[in-house]
Amino acid sequence: METINSNLLVSIIVPMYNVEKYLVKCLDSITSQSHTNLEILLVNDGSPDDSGIIADNYAQKDMRVKVFHRENKGVSATRNFGLEQAIGEYVVFVDSDDYLSPDFVEYMLKIVSQTKAEFCLSKNIFTSTNMKQVTNDEIKVYSPEEATSALLYPGIVIGSWNKMFKRSLLEDKNIKFPTDFFMGEGLNFITTVSQLANKVGVGERKVYFYRTDNAESATTKFDINKLFNAFDAIKYIKKNLILKSPNVIAALEFHEWWTCFYALERIISTSSQKRYPNQYNDYSKRLKSGAFRMLLKARVSKNTKFKIFSIWISPKFITKAFVTIKKLSKK
Repeated sequence: METINSNLLVSIIVPMYNVEKYLVKCLDSITSQSHTNLEILLVNDGSPDDSGIIADNYAQKDMRVKVFHRENKGVSATRNFGLEQAIGEYVVFVDSDDYLSPDFVEYMLKIVSQTKAEFCLSKNIFTSTNMKQVTNDEIKVYSPEEATSALLYPGIVIGSWNKMFKRSLLEDKNIKFPTDFFMGEGLNFITTVSQLANKVGVGERKVYFYRTDNAESATTKFDINKLFNAFDAIKYIKKNLILKSPNVIAALEFHEWWTCFYALERIISTSSQKRYPNQYNDYSKRLKSGAFRMLLKARVSKNTKFKIFSIWISPKFITKAFVTIKKLSKK
């Protein structure tokens, strides 16, 4: 790996809430990064467990660690608070139940160095069910339009993690996480950044470990209000869209349609059809009515187009089949 400026200060912001089971592994992975010039900001969002105590112990052992204890205000407000405290030239967000490869920061800075981009990311991540590294790495430069479209289509994880941001861009453009959402807040943040950045650096290598086996995770627990909130977050992106090109608008339309598939999948996987019959039928109808338009307009892979075609034939049947296959793959 090429030499990276070791003097660059990187701020790593970690919001914490009920993660005592996972926090040590997360913090060990951060404090042992190959790029050592770090500011590690641990923000305790009023967690009732021992997360705050664990964080305080790390601060006593490592001068780079700063701990903040606050009343519970939600992950968006917690990340915004972390941003207000950060002084690093670049900023990284890490979910406290996830963990990093030892060269995560170094790799992200490599993308920054090669592309001179204000926003960089890797397209791929490790998960609990996929620990295989990619065979080839290629670093590319995306224009703001290309990056925004790519983030709205399937293929790139849409959280604020597994990414690096130039702090001056966030400050100059006053980019913050919207606090009205508990689903889709990350997508709002990163698509705002992608539209306002000079360009976006994109790599392939996996350096972030995303945990899918945390039963308390916001993406694991089912709550119908999360689905409503996800659609509200998409409306917010529409309302505040900066790049209104045909490609970005088509990608946003696809993302909204694809969210219907996610919503239907969540309802079926939790056997909530009888509990929420109106939503179950509504999401199915929206999938079927919009499928042909997605086939014509969406810039997606052949595999995704085949899935779109299948959904067009029978949304409920295909979603049930998808849920069954997903469950079998975890056994």
